[in-house]
Amino acid sequence: MKKYSLYFTLLALSAFIAFLAACGSGDIINLDDQSSDEFRSWKKTNDDFDNFLTYCINPNNSEDPDCPPISSESYEPSSSSDGGGDPGSSSSEGGGTSSDGTSSQGGVSSSQGGVSSSSSIPYVPSSSSADPNAYQVSPFTCAWNPPSVVAGKGTQAGVTVAAEDAGADCTREIFFPIPILNQMGMPTGSYNNVLLSLTTEYTAGFGQAVPGAAGVSWPAEPAGAGASAVFGAWARVRCTGDGKPEGSREQECPLTISKPPNPTKQGGTSIAWNARSWTGTPSSIFFIGETPANSASSNVAIVQNDAAEYCGDIVYALESRPAGGAWAAWTPAPLTAAEVSREVRVIARCALSGFKVDSTVAATVVANPSLSGTCNWSNSNNAYAGGATATVTAAPTITSQYGRTCTGPSFYVGSTVRSLVSEGLAVPNFVSGGNNTVSNITIGATCGGTALTPSITCSNITVRDPAATCEYMSSWCGGRAINTPGAVYTPTGNATNDSPMFSGTWATGYCIFVTGATNFQGLNSTFTINGQPLPTNCTPGSGSGSSFATCTNGIERADGGYYIWRPAEVWWNLQGTQGGSISANCSGP
Repeated sequence: MKKYSLYFTLLALSAFIAFLAACGSGDIINLDDQSSDEFRSWKKTNDDFDNFLTYCINPNNSEDPDCPPISSESYEPSSSSDGGGDPGSSSSEGGGTSSDGTSSQGGVSSSQGGVSSSSSIPYVPSSSSADPNAYQVSPFTCAWNPPSVVAGKGTQAGVTVAAEDAGADCTREIFFPIPILNQMGMPTGSYNNVLLSLTTEYTAGFGQAVPGAAGVSWPAEPAGAGASAVFGAWARVRCTGDGKPEGSREQECPLTISKPPNPTKQGGTSIAWNARSWTGTPSSIFFIGETPANSASSNVAIVQNDAAEYCGDIVYALESRPAGGAWAAWTPAPLTAAEVSREVRVIARCALSGFKVDSTVAATVVANPSLSGTCNWSNSNNAYAGGATATVTAAPTITSQYGRTCTGPSFYVGSTVRSLVSEGLAVPNFVSGGNNTVSNITIGATCGGTALTPSITCSNITVRDPAATCEYMSSWCGGRAINTPGAVYTPTGNATNDSPMFSGTWATGYCIFVTGATNFQGLNSTFTINGQPLPTNCTPGSGSGSSFATCTNGIERADGGYYIWRPAEVWWNLQGTQGGSISANCSGP
């Protein structure tokens, strides 16, 4: 580790004081030989100054006027220990750079094949509370065998003590430091050192947990062909001997892990899974409640080339993403309504390198079936003669069916299914003096034997006496009673308000009854037919006219035809009028 000018400044000050002390005692102390008994004796009697050095080295105390001027460069303590202290902890002195958490993932990577540590948290060896009387551990050797390994291959760490320590009682360790973060997620300068094994051959990889080392993972796979990543392990030797208490020394023991060449998928192999095929869009679907999984018949394989040995077993994993989002790992579970429109897929990858070999077509989670639409009776007054068939203007539809077996939409009266909506609802016979109202009518459907909820509610139906039925309502024709002379006209042929039949009614408006026609001209948005507004596709004011069939589309006949209300001062022309007579139950003109 580097020692910067602050350390040398203080060391020079130390030498000066030592020189003064030596002058006072008559002895000369050689500060270059810090293992000498003279230096240790001097250092032991100058604990206060040693504490002073430690205090001034801390950047937080650099402005203290009692400390000597120092360089603006940061200081990193030495990796060698002066002995003593807790070998399982580290000092926060010396500080560290900001971190993106890479250290806790096993190291840093380089897309160019090299190694960059600019984003890592530097580990600070424990040396701040050194005991000068402890055993001084000599520099030792730590190396992985092999020191650079391709992901998917094995390697083992080894620590060899120096020959000078052969007679001492030494313990060899290898560990990985994980930064301890504060509540804000920032590094505190302290570390948890997780021990690794010196007797285990580890299979190196990318992003996977290191076996037997809780919280430690191999570094993330770097981008780019030929790139490598560094697993930032450290080694420590602790020794006792010569009647001295235990001392320790720590030093880096990095392992370089490189990317293997990518294997090649064999032709004709695939991933089989339990998604459903659909003839529309999307083409592959899952229903709510189903659990995506690959099938036992999945048989993805790789060509046995030089890259195959780095693949290992083919493993299958699920990924999912919101529509248009990024793919992420997903744990198999029954799909919920919250995941509708989400895409799920199975990928096959190499167990050792993590390389994706193949993937399935993504399946989209689709919604449960539901009913869409309304229940509007074809008769505007919701009244039908007994024994007739009640129909709706537009039948509701089942949405999100996606090939599921469904029944309906159907009419229900209470909980009893009466008929399909497309067949109409049979109106019961009229009962003189009885209850002639049909209530509790709904439209529902079932899919897979399960009723769709909610159902659609229909208005009550009034049953009318077919022998005395007159469907005409005065509100359809400006409030005029049908038996009032001139209230309703029944033209034939081509009818226009220029016809003598309508002489004197230009300013007052009038009502005509026809059973059919071919074309309508001069329409106005205030026209009504059987009390209902014109359909949206019947164009008011059209010079060439609108088809009469278009203008009556969805409007149920009343008394066998159509009561057309023409408001005041609106010109019109009805071509090909088909005359007809009003029901005998009405007192017509």
